[in-house]
Amino acid sequence: MTETARVLLVEDSPSDAKLVEIAVEELNWINKLDVAEDGESAIAYLESKRSHPELTPHLILLDLNMPRMNGFQVLDWLKADQDFKLIPVVVLTTSSSPEDVNKAYQHSASSFISKPSDFSAFVDSLHTLEEYWFKVSRLPSTE
Repeated sequence: MTETARVLLVEDSPSDAKLVEIAVEELNWINKLDVAEDGESAIAYLESKRSHPELTPHLILLDLNMPRMNGFQVLDWLKADQDFKLIPVVVLTTSSSPEDVNKAYQHSASSFISKPSDFSAFVDSLHTLEEYWFKVSRLPSTE
């Protein structure tokens, strides 16, 4: 695992964002979790890190259905940007639609997770995510 695991959560639902924060705290695996309330806020956040690559998130958790700029648009922007295209993006959404799954991968998502409705199952999903992305997998350098 990286010494400081930095994750950006892009989530327009305050209650869903709080659930992620609680689950992450329970698992004690992210040293730095920042939350952007929609796609435009996520891009502004990343733009603010452009001159400080050491502060760039190692992983992005991205909701799909958001106002102003949806998750697919955020994926397109990320993957077209030289500084951010290597950041793995895990779509974390309530959708389980096969169309959304396929479209997310067509837009270069790294993974797709449908949010379980049960909190315990949700924590288990985040634990599996943590195991894979921060213990098994090697992440690209952000510096």
